Amino acid sequence: FDDKHAGEGKTVTVLGITVEGVDKGNYTANSVAEDTASIAKEVLEISISAENRTYDGTTDAYTSASITGGLLENDVVTVSSSNGSFADKVAGPGKTVTADVFISGGADAGNYEANTSATTTASITPKEAEVSLQTPVHYIDEKDPLPEFNFVYEGLIAGDAVNNTYSVSRESDDITYSQSSSTSAGTYSVTPTPSNDNYNFTTIAGVLYVNPSGPGTRAVRPVLNCIEELTSGSFVANFEYMNENDVAVHLPVGPNNMLEGTGIDWDISEPQPTSFEP
Repeated sequence: FDDKHAGEGKTVTVLGITVEGVDKGNYTANSVAEDTASIAKEVLEISISAENRTYDGTTDAYTSASITGGLLENDVVTVSSSNGSFADKVAGPGKTVTADVFISGGADAGNYEANTSATTTASITPKEAEVSLQTPVHYIDEKDPLPEFNFVYEGLIAGDAVNNTYSVSRESDDITYSQSSSTSAGTYSVTPTPSNDNYNFTTIAGVLYVNPSGPGTRAVRPVLNCIEELTSGSFVANFEYMNENDVAVHLPVGPNNMLEGTGIDWDISEPQPTSFEP
């Protein structure tokens, strides 16, 4: 051939033609001849590898291509991949990844042809997310229904849904709150239990205070112990409370737990209490 490159209708030259046989002395012949023939392209095998990645709500895959067969020694060919895609967007191990592959360059690229797609496997790992209560602290009385708990998510991809349930258990004995119980007073943890396999959730529990209620329940009473004069015209009022129930009472600052008056310097005062032990 006139060169080594693949192609059709290439010139083939034969030199040094000789005549053989018992009657060769009776003949003369040309010593050079030409014809045409083709050199077919060598077939490359292109494979891909894919990176494991974290769930992002898409099927996008990050792939790279390599030659795994068919390249002749000393030839230079480069290959690439594009449009890598997982079979679906769901988190999981060993998922099928498909990509387009092609010869992208190299001095000998024209002498080869190759497959146009390739597959491999990679994993999509769950995304980290956090769930907490929109209102972290709630207050009810015994035999009240549970309040509506709303949740806040950090790290959730827009449009993704979460099946979120929760548990409500008393911190002192791990008993679940019961609206029918007359001995349900106490401090409860409200723990979200979200469900979506595309996420690893960190949960932040809220607090539910259940106050005693019903016959025999006593109101928490503020008691003024004394008024202390600091300097002329400047006084400190000292209070204590009396909770004559057997369990703690929790009252948020508001209409049922209010301390007001003129001249109160909140910057130097202790915070108004909201939890009252027996």
